[in-house]
Amino acid sequence: MKIEVHNEFPFENPNKWDGLVSENNLYNRSDFLKIIFKSNIEDSKILFGTVTDEDKLIGTCVWSVFNVNLDLMVDEPWLQKILKKTPSFSKVKMLVLGTPISLGQSNLCIPQGSENEKKVWNLILDKSNDLAQELGVSMLCAKEFKADEINGEYLEKNGFLEANSLPFYTLDLKWDTYSQYLKSLKHSYRRNINKSLIKLSETAQGWYDEPTKGDFNELYFDSIRNICTDELHNLYLSVISRAEVVLEVLPKAFFENLKSNLGEDIQCICFKHKGDLISAALVWPSKDALHWMLLGRSNDSNNLDTYKNTLNAVISLAIHMGKKRVYLGQTSSHIKRQVGGVPTDVKLWIKSKKPLVQYLLRVLLNKIFPEYNEKAYNVFKST
Repeated sequence: MKIEVHNEFPFENPNKWDGLVSENNLYNRSDFLKIIFKSNIEDSKILFGTVTDEDKLIGTCVWSVFNVNLDLMVDEPWLQKILKKTPSFSKVKMLVLGTPISLGQSNLCIPQGSENEKKVWNLILDKSNDLAQELGVSMLCAKEFKADEINGEYLEKNGFLEANSLPFYTLDLKWDTYSQYLKSLKHSYRRNINKSLIKLSETAQGWYDEPTKGDFNELYFDSIRNICTDELHNLYLSVISRAEVVLEVLPKAFFENLKSNLGEDIQCICFKHKGDLISAALVWPSKDALHWMLLGRSNDSNNLDTYKNTLNAVISLAIHMGKKRVYLGQTSSHIKRQVGGVPTDVKLWIKSKKPLVQYLLRVLLNKIFPEYNEKAYNVFKST
């Protein structure tokens, strides 16, 4: 069994890589990883790892190397001040077992539960340490893993410290129409949604029961290929400018590459007001689920309650497509739980090869990456 590191995507036939990727793990598909590779997110260096056993591919991974500002990842003012005054600790080059984009996903494909699981983990972690030394990097991170995706013992034995990431929200769908979904909600939660919907025109409100494609001036969905890249990127930057915690900033090239390479797959739920695009949500269907990737939204879009109405448009479209589940992503925990989103804990692991920094990480870890302890709301009527 051996592991190899590749400076470019390693296979001419993408099916060889994708054969290890589960149907709903879209962000580890070869076409998406190639987009990240080409888009130069955070000036990162991307490397691909393959594990083979007698020439049979049994595991894959992705590494990325980029600069991280830990002070931008916390929202406690006192800790931000401390981190800003200690740039040798807070501003570091990091080797990440994963990609530079944060979508609540892992980029590891390891044969869980098989006799090779431990061997593949050890090969990948040993190679991670070797790469860090070769690249002159002292901080390492493995991200992001939902609770049922990983056994953290391999990372802990390798010196990694477990840290909390933002919870991830999903909603299992058991309705044939959006109206059925609304009727299944308790009165207070249904009323909260209707207070947002009533801010839209009657035509737009009707869209939720029968989502339509094409430009209907106020609310519609369409292929990302038909959306202006400049408009989409500017709306995304508007969201970033208001965010309390910024993990990365996606360049315009990322959206251009999405259009060029996944234009027929990725859909965009759009809100227009007086002819201007004021909100755009990127969604990506898999076999039995709909994945909410990203949102761009202007500063002056709150008069239409576009965030809440977009969230419900994503649910409506997923039901219309006949999906069994909608992946709602991270952030906005209260709003997503109000519509039935169920939180799942997400973890990352981090370590420094510098003993003093490792000690500070151990002491400050729960302040930099606080525990969320979120529970699902009881939003549905008893059946």
